[in-house]
Amino acid sequence: MKKFAAIILSVLLAVTGVVSASAASTLADGTYAVNLSLMHAEKDQESMGNRYVGQRGLLKVSGGSYQVYIVPADGYDDQFDKVAFKYYQNGSTEGTVLDTQTAQNIEIDGVNHAKAVTFTMPNQSGTCGLQFKVPIVGMTVSARLVVDLNSAKLVEEPSTAAPQAPAAPAETGKAPEQTPAQTESERVPESDTVPVTQQPVSEAPIAEESTTGDPDMVDENGSSSTVWVIVGVVAAVVVIGGVVAAVVVKKKRA
Repeated sequence: MKKFAAIILSVLLAVTGVVSASAASTLADGTYAVNLSLMHAEKDQESMGNRYVGQRGLLKVSGGSYQVYIVPADGYDDQFDKVAFKYYQNGSTEGTVLDTQTAQNIEIDGVNHAKAVTFTMPNQSGTCGLQFKVPIVGMTVSARLVVDLNSAKLVEEPSTAAPQAPAAPAETGKAPEQTPAQTESERVPESDTVPVTQQPVSEAPIAEESTTGDPDMVDENGSSSTVWVIVGVVAAVVVIGGVVAAVVVKKKRA
């Protein structure tokens, strides 16, 4: 029974370890504060270089790439530069080493650190071999940097630019929309609109009348028939009067 319980416990621990490792290796993009330590290259114990590094660091995750920032431990700023960290390209403690980069003003847990070393880890396991110099003895040794991914605390979301909406194409022949600021009372009803004053259309010039006629006596249709009737009557009266007068004169002479 005890043997069976031991087997069950071992399986549970193994499953827990696999789940934890899987969760730790799939960190979302962002900047995290993490626990880290420098361990012996072969043994399960601290490295002699662990005293030089701070036990809190930063991990910037972007598209599956893990960039770690290591700051000096309190009181070891000057010796930190002499350590001259390099990292193993394949993540182990053997093979080709590459130079780390320097960084400045790294803030971790509200504390600003003037200097730091940084590099991109070869994988997402959280472990990478480092090579460094021990300032006291001047020898070069190797160690394992262990980043506790389970302790990752998100401190900054990834920066993403907001997508810009494409400009709407201009519609031809469409009346402009009324702005919201224009209220119903401000709209002018069609019945209240002021008619546009139209300039009188000049008509074609009328041909001038003959100077023998009186323009004031011409009717609306331009006819002078009435005028000529009156003139004829007057002329007849004058003629008749002249004839009568001549007859009267002749009688008197006779």
